[in-house]
Amino acid sequence: MRIYLIDGSSIAYRGYFAFIRNPLRNSKGENTSAVFAFTNSIIKLLSEKKPDYIFVAFDSPAPTHRHEKFEEYKAQRPKMPDELQKQIPVIKQLLSLMGISCYEEAGLEADDIIGSLAKKASSKGLEVIIFSSDKDFLQLLNKRVHILNPKDFKIYDRDSAKEWIGVVPERVVDFLALTGDKIDNIPGVKGIGPKTAAKLLERFNSLDSIYSNIETIKEEKLKKLLIEEKENAYLSRKLATLEIKKEIPIEIESLKIGTRRKDELLNLLTRLEFFSLIEKLGLSSKKQAKNVSIDKLMKGNLK
Repeated sequence: MRIYLIDGSSIAYRGYFAFIRNPLRNSKGENTSAVFAFTNSIIKLLSEKKPDYIFVAFDSPAPTHRHEKFEEYKAQRPKMPDELQKQIPVIKQLLSLMGISCYEEAGLEADDIIGSLAKKASSKGLEVIIFSSDKDFLQLLNKRVHILNPKDFKIYDRDSAKEWIGVVPERVVDFLALTGDKIDNIPGVKGIGPKTAAKLLERFNSLDSIYSNIETIKEEKLKKLLIEEKENAYLSRKLATLEIKKEIPIEIESLKIGTRRKDELLNLLTRLEFFSLIEKLGLSSKKQAKNVSIDKLMKGNLK
């Protein structure tokens, strides 16, 4: 049995910015890029992979423990565009109509929710597929947990993780502690890039071992960088480590794909003017629904 865990916030962002130069707009001029791209990805996933269970996690706007540890965490990211923000509730509404569960929790990132659920599901014997292009998830890979990258629909397992980032899953967190992550504004050790980080971990196996054996490093410049940036290295490791909650209020059995509410789904897709997606889902309508603005859709107004 397979469960697909979807990084909803990441997929929505990717969909929105994929069309940034030529946004999809309905006849009212409203941007529908994220909703279209997200829904299209879900349809492709359902059609090609036929999951037994499926779940979508979203980021909460509330600060997380990472912001408490490092005030500048993700500080460089611009605020979510209003046109994208308006589309998130519509995406959640579409998921509900398709029988797909979604969840967010204040103080947790979608990554942490997915990580916790991946551990829970794999411990019950399920094969877990994480649908995301976020390299942070590589730390979770094992014989039961894999990643499906939405960029190319390629599956990454424990053995192929090294192709993506240059190290095996057990070393991913320490790798990010050294290199940092510009996307999340994780500092890392300034001056150390992916190749040097991979070589250090190949030699010493872990961040702790690097610092325990720091005097054996002959390259004086590298040794100096590591010593000066030790505090940042350990802070970065904490920031890059997914927070796995032992108790998460989600039962695996509740994540089986539910029954589609076809009439409501057709109505919403028609109002969004997603006629190609209506065809992909095998829905049809003799009567076209009246256009409704995104603002009204956010409030669940389908009349």
